[in-house]
Amino acid sequence: ITELVIQDDIIKYTVYRSPASGSAQYAERYHTIVVTPPVAPTLSQTPTTPTNGNVTVTIFYPADAAVKEYKVGTAGAWTAYTGAVVLTANNTVKARCKDEFGNWSNIGSITVGNIWKLVVREGSTTVINPQTNFVYGLKDSLTKADFENGFIRISGDVKLEYEFFAGVFGTGTKVKLVDNTTRSVLLTYTILIFGDINGDGNIDAIDAGVLVDYENSTNSWDALADAAQYKASDVNGDGNIDSIDAGILVDIENNLKTINQATGLAA
Repeated sequence: ITELVIQDDIIKYTVYRSPASGSAQYAERYHTIVVTPPVAPTLSQTPTTPTNGNVTVTIFYPADAAVKEYKVGTAGAWTAYTGAVVLTANNTVKARCKDEFGNWSNIGSITVGNIWKLVVREGSTTVINPQTNFVYGLKDSLTKADFENGFIRISGDVKLEYEFFAGVFGTGTKVKLVDNTTRSVLLTYTILIFGDINGDGNIDAIDAGVLVDYENSTNSWDALADAAQYKASDVNGDGNIDSIDAGILVDIENNLKTINQATGLAA
């Protein structure tokens, strides 16, 4: 091996071979090793203004990057980058790369903080419908503390305010997402507890009676204003609101049946 030449973080050397004793050496291989790591990736996001939707993070890697990786959050795993990363909640995205010589770059990162909305709490059964803003997959006899600590998280510089449909936490309760700075209401969600028709948070014979009255046209609902009540009533999923649903609610009160709050169907 010839003397190593190190210049501008590049190592060059040549391997020589002597084919037989006394024969002249000849160059067998020439090697160049770059020890300068690639520059750190850069990251950008769209949009940059407050949004209740998702944020897309695009990562730009240097030309000499042979391996491109990213991770989301401190607990995320390094993953091969194949395209833009979509965030549904605020988080930090980190990126790194490696060149063909095995040199890792420094880590580039971007912290997204402009997603302002309710998000599903990890490990919960919560469903947030982005079209209707119904929040379900909850439970009966729900409290405000249960809701905030066990079923949802707040994303962004916002707080929650409530408008109770029947004075308690139940179907029809409005959950308002309020900007902490401007005090403006950014989004309004509606609580949906399947089987809780009157909005008191319980599933019982009172709700069954409401359904019987509805079937007999003793009471009526507005398709828009009372959409949560409509949705909460059809617990057998046949598209009708009738005495069959009422009977199911009585069975639930008597512990003969249960409702899957994530699907709205009784079993």
